[in-house]
Amino acid sequence: LVCKEEKDTSKGFRLRRGKGSPWLTFDVVTKDEKKLKVAFRFFLRELSEDGTKVILLRSGIYGLSEWSEPRGIGESIFDRIKELLYEEVSVPSKIQRMGAEYMGETGARVMRHVYLQNERCYKIFKYLSENVKWDLFILHWHPFDGVNHVFLGDLYPQMPHYSEERADAAMKIFEATYELFDDLVGKLVRVVPKDTLIVLVSDHAALPSWKVVRPHIYLAQEGLLSYKWHSEKGKFEIDLKDSYVFPFIEPPFVWVNLEGREVRGIVKQGEEYEAIREHVIDTLMDLRDPDTNERVMELVLKKEDCAPLGVHGHRAGDVVYYLKPKYQFWDGNL
Repeated sequence: LVCKEEKDTSKGFRLRRGKGSPWLTFDVVTKDEKKLKVAFRFFLRELSEDGTKVILLRSGIYGLSEWSEPRGIGESIFDRIKELLYEEVSVPSKIQRMGAEYMGETGARVMRHVYLQNERCYKIFKYLSENVKWDLFILHWHPFDGVNHVFLGDLYPQMPHYSEERADAAMKIFEATYELFDDLVGKLVRVVPKDTLIVLVSDHAALPSWKVVRPHIYLAQEGLLSYKWHSEKGKFEIDLKDSYVFPFIEPPFVWVNLEGREVRGIVKQGEEYEAIREHVIDTLMDLRDPDTNERVMELVLKKEDCAPLGVHGHRAGDVVYYLKPKYQFWDGNL
């Protein structure tokens, strides 16, 4: 396999089925002309005997420079966790077996992810604690979010596919995840000085949901939002010169394409701005579930009315909307 642009075969390497390549490092130039050093590798998952079927995976592309201070520490961190980024890296068999026993292949994959995240976080924390004098260390442990997305709905009796057997299995996955996190916390506590204040904080919760809402479709039907086909990218893009608003999904904002604020703004300040916001609010509040005829929005507000909800300032959209429980924007499995 040769992956250099100049196709120098002397710099190629052989891949065997079920094995990965060495880590490959390159200098890349970003759109804003910054030079970055990155690393990635390949993994040959499948190769048929006659060569007609090949499944070649590429790892994530990991930045080694320009994101850390002191300079160079990012590459040192990568060196200490890169063995935990391999596709074929082994994890304790009981972890894989436990996930598979409860939730089959999906359970095994999720528990593998949780375990490896634990190991990476611990290695990074230990290395930085030994090599960098820090006053405040913030560590984000993300597996709870992933487990929620995959299995939370299995615990909720109103989910269409609910069963007691599946709920019991899902709860086992949640319990195992908390046990692994508890193990990580124990390791961290043993690394830091005894007078260190350790605070555990949850960033957000989640609700079971199984129906997906696409607000942009209805805004387009109302003539508030326009799309154009981009032939080179092979997809539709918002046509700002003909759109009165453009929506976000996360966070759930609708921005007015305001003249003087947006680069291609077409909506005038004052009466037209307020009229467009009222139109958006009416459109979103009128969205109904075709199965039940109930409204899908819990609240649709102007941004100045959202301060009690913690949403305010210049980064908030002109209109802010909130779905009712069981509805969501993009993840059909939660």
